[in-house]
Amino acid sequence: MPLAQYELARIYDKQFKDYNTRERLLDCAARQGFSAAMRELYMVKVIRYGNLKEALLLMHNAVRKGGEGGGKAASEMSMIYAKDKELMYQFATTPADPVREAAYTELEKALMGTGTKSGNPFYTFPRLDEVLPLPPAKTHWKGIYSAMSKEDAAFYQNPPDTAALAADILKRGIVKKEEIYWPPRKE
Repeated sequence: MPLAQYELARIYDKQFKDYNTRERLLDCAARQGFSAAMRELYMVKVIRYGNLKEALLLMHNAVRKGGEGGGKAASEMSMIYAKDKELMYQFATTPADPVREAAYTELEKALMGTGTKSGNPFYTFPRLDEVLPLPPAKTHWKGIYSAMSKEDAAFYQNPPDTAALAADILKRGIVKKEEIYWPPRKE
């Protein structure tokens, strides 16, 4: 349901230019924990209303829920707490915080990956409010594992060997080699 609301919100935005309906649909999807809607709604809160406090909360919650929207929100939160806020100039009054900047960067990498390592958009961070609350509360950040569920932390520490899994799939004939469109990543 939240995905449908999110997609409808995009239609109301692009085709009908009905921004009020778009905002209501995004709000419904965000309240159900859909991180992409939270991320898009934060932009509405900044652009239409200048409500930076609500925008920060939406981005923080998007990171907590994970997904691609959470990964993008983590990247933006990292920029908000950086010294140079050129891309996030609306948040110029938010003090730089190197601990929060590094924490959100770590969360972004877990969700989105890096140039050589795949991320996992299925990670969630249910303990994020405890270990990395929004200011003025103090952080208790002790690394990404402190924000993850035990199951995600175990998987994050010992990810499966994707090359071995791919070789097994080919060996079993589930997928034929000529059906593979891209080579595996080299780390």
